[in-house]
This record gives sequence, C-alpha cells and structure tokens, in this order.
Amino acid sequence: METLSSPALDVTTQTGPTFPQLRQVRSKFNALSTYRRCRASTNVASPLNLQPSSVWTVSDHDSPQQKASQERIGSSLLQHVATAVIRHHQNATLEKDAVEGCIDQCKETCACRTILRRILDLFSDEAAPMRIIANDKLNVELTLLADVVANGNAAINKQRIVQLEKK
Repeated sequence: METLSSPALDVTTQTGPTFPQLRQVRSKFNALSTYRRCRASTNVASPLNLQPSSVWTVSDHDSPQQKASQERIGSSLLQHVATAVIRHHQNATLEKDAVEGCIDQCKETCACRTILRRILDLFSDEAAPMRIIANDKLNVELTLLADVVANGNAAINKQRIVQLEKK
C-alpha cells in the first residue's frame, strides 16, 4: 500500500488496489458511473481481509480449490471489464479473447459458461472488440454474471465475519 501526501492541502491518501474501492454493484455495467472508485480506505481497514468482498474482488480471494470456481471466473471477467473502463472510460472495449479465456476455465455445465457463451455471441466481428459503455445487451449478460458471482461473494463475507469475530 502506497501513501501519498499533499502538505499544501494537509491531506494524506492511500493508493492501493482499485477493485475493493469500486462500489458494490450487480447491474448497470453499461454506465460509466459504475466504475467510479468511491469506497474509502484507511490504515486500519485497508487489508483486503478486513474489507467486504464484492463482485469485483471474488477472484482475488484465496481458495483451497485447485480449479477456479465459476464465481471466481466470473469475477475475473468483471475485473477485466472494470480495468478497461477505468483505463479507457467511454471508449472501453471487451476483447473476444478475454471471454474465450474465461470460457476455457469453466466446467461444461456451469451457469457461468452459459452466460459467457452468450457474451461471445454478442461479438459482431471475429477480431473486433465490443464496446462496454452504453452496450445494453452486454449489460444484461454482465448483470446475470454478477448474480452468479454474488453467490461466492456472500460466502466469502460470511467467512470474513467469522474470522474477525475470532480475533
């Protein structure tokens, strides 16, 4: 965690991982405002294990499973989307390769794979990336994906509460 100070403003801020600072959302992935970092952080609450999990952070959670769960795979695609929007704002795009990479990690019968296949079907050209912002069809599928990821999110948050209560 890096700390930035501004003596002129008498302000000290932390910079750290972006995903925990994103709002907890499960829809409106086609809106630029969804990707604003708005969760505060402090020296006390900055460790990831002290922050609530969100659809953005499920893929970062340590898991004893050797193979990634559908929740972690879905979260990794949502992270990919968020990174694109944070970097390119209105011009953010999703590449077909990113979706295919996630599909390759999924079990044949999982809900995540079905959603990812439908996202793949949204690509109009073999090589052309797809716009993220103002893409209502992509938003529908990302919203469904977020619902899948939210199942893992709830379990992670329950584990964190139990761990904190033990301390």
